[in-house]
Amino acid sequence: MSSFRRKLARLGSLTPEGPTEQVPAESAPEIASRAVELPALSAAPDSPGRPVLPESIVQSQRSAAHLERLRARLARALNRDITGQALKPKASGSRSPLTTWGDADGRLETTAEPTPWGLCHTLRKTYRFDHLVGLATLGHALHASPALLSLLGLTPAVADCALAGALFLDTETTGLGTGTGNVPFLIGLSWVDQLGKQVVLEQLFLRDPDDEVAMLERVRERIEACELIVSYNGKSFDMPVIRNRLIMNQLEPLPDRPELDLLHLVRRVHSRRSWRKSLTVVEREVLVYDRGPDIPGEEVAQRYLHYLRTGAEGGLGAVVSHNDSDVLSLVALLGLYGEPLAGPQQCVTASPPNSARPAAHRGAAELAAMARVMKRAGDLDAALDVADLAVHRGVGVEGRRTRGEIAKARGDKQQALADFEAYAQQVGDPYVRLELAKLYEHFLHAPERALQVVELGTAENGPQDAHRRARLQRKASAKAESAATPQEPLATQRSHPCPGWARLQPR
Repeated sequence: MSSFRRKLARLGSLTPEGPTEQVPAESAPEIASRAVELPALSAAPDSPGRPVLPESIVQSQRSAAHLERLRARLARALNRDITGQALKPKASGSRSPLTTWGDADGRLETTAEPTPWGLCHTLRKTYRFDHLVGLATLGHALHASPALLSLLGLTPAVADCALAGALFLDTETTGLGTGTGNVPFLIGLSWVDQLGKQVVLEQLFLRDPDDEVAMLERVRERIEACELIVSYNGKSFDMPVIRNRLIMNQLEPLPDRPELDLLHLVRRVHSRRSWRKSLTVVEREVLVYDRGPDIPGEEVAQRYLHYLRTGAEGGLGAVVSHNDSDVLSLVALLGLYGEPLAGPQQCVTASPPNSARPAAHRGAAELAAMARVMKRAGDLDAALDVADLAVHRGVGVEGRRTRGEIAKARGDKQQALADFEAYAQQVGDPYVRLELAKLYEHFLHAPERALQVVELGTAENGPQDAHRRARLQRKASAKAESAATPQEPLATQRSHPCPGWARLQPR
């Protein structure tokens, strides 16, 4: 920055004809006003009492005035005056980032911890287990079911993890991509302390880019000590960003730990919901929690870059609070989605206080979606139990279809047939009609009923559909002919299945 100012100072002494003798500095308005009068002097050479200046001098003074105006504009953009002194904050109502982004003199109360790789700047807080985040407390995470979370997250390794050893992670970065140029400047980490009495929240702040290695090594220490990493979009964003920065700093890779990405879990469980699946929306719809005033995500990187340019930390307080809320929401959501399922006659979750609205994460549609995810995970018994619960909760025909698909996968064709028939009576689904045609043909041995269903249209097209129709027509015709042929009386039937049987009998 200082070299840039020296270049501007040298430019101030140049003219179109080369370096000139230094003259006392004049203010930009004085030079500009004098330059405005110059065209009149040169344009009226016959005016009495007014000297005529050479054209080269006129152009030189105009260039000097224009250069001074440019220097003043650059100085204002850099929050410095022309002499290099910092400008004072503008009055209230100004759009200056110093007033919009917190107190210009504010500082983050971080603790600088010396490490072999440099200073690691941290902010640390502790929360009691009864700290409430909407519907759930932080302590609910300790009572969650790892088996249920492993099924919903499609991550089998989670089932063997102790949730007391989980590490909750969220990052704030200088960009949106996962490339090597995207730097995490604030990393929020949370875990249960060794005594199991409170939740610890540690935020690592990159006060100086030279201390990035110290911050990354602290993240490595926390991951080595944990059994499970819990994040929100961490598999696609947070963890790749951290791994790329390790590569850029020529550091060893992170140890392997199971990763549970709650974003994927939320998308599966609430697949029938139209609202966005961002963390703040999930807080509002699922946790019934409003974090209050918050900064937009696109402003996070701008505030940190402003801090790097000016050294003003006042705007970073809101970023720290934003990250704090994100991490605590992860802890609460883990306990909510991992809550063990109750029986059909029991209430699975409590309703929000002072509200008649049921908990959104265990509605009938969510239970049906959970059953489909469990079927996909391969636990058909658990999937059937949840599907029964969804039907009992009144999920409607969608629950019947889900239970029918699970029953078919388990080999319970009678239950599958009953659920598919109930679904087909209300919804004209070609896929369900195809399943009914298969059950009528191979389970009930009723090709005529299967043919009636196929005539309504199924999910098969082309040669497969034609082949099925032809086969069903042959079977239906053969069955009709067999029914029309009179049966031989029992008295005239052979008493022995083999014609030579009588000859084999002893006399």
